[in-house]
Amino acid sequence: PRILIGMLRLAEGKRCAGSYLFSRDEQGRWNQTMKLVPTDAAPADSFGSAVALSDDYAVIGAERVSTAIDQGGAAYVFAVKN
Repeated sequence: PRILIGMLRLAEGKRCAGSYLFSRDEQGRWNQTMKLVPTDAAPADSFGSAVALSDDYAVIGAERVSTAIDQGGAAYVFAVKN
């Protein structure tokens, strides 16, 4: 089993925005296996505002990504094969 979590806010005064993939080990513990961040990240993008996990892909939304035209948001697709 795996779970994908989006984090938008600051934690302990540090910027933590991103999405985190966790997998359960044989003892039933959840372990972080991957941190997903876009290469074009900006502080106000809200990356991680929506997340979806299906098979070997994660789709992560950034609702405030700005373009030259507007602030329409974006969806990023990551391969997350184990």
